[in-house]
Amino acid sequence: FGLFRCAAERNDPRGRVAPLAACLALRPNDPDLYYIRGMAFFELGEYEEAFLDFDESVKRDPTYAVGYFYRGRMRVVERKWAEAEKDFTKAVELD
Repeated sequence: FGLFRCAAERNDPRGRVAPLAACLALRPNDPDLYYIRGMAFFELGEYEEAFLDFDESVKRDPTYAVGYFYRGRMRVVERKWAEAEKDFTKAVELD
């Protein structure tokens, strides 16, 4: 995680991805790690990968409001309005 923090301090989204993958290998059920890596992918414009990580965060923890919010945000990017609304509503209900 320290390598991730170094890349974050350098504002290097690409450099954050590999350390987070290593963290996920050690803690595969941690929704925060999926969310954080999803944000790195989002900043890189890799929206499909970002969506998959946000989706995985809520699969790992169905009460993870942040994951629903950002999954909804990705659905807005895709112009999937009804699905986005469901995710945003779920995020509000949870938090």
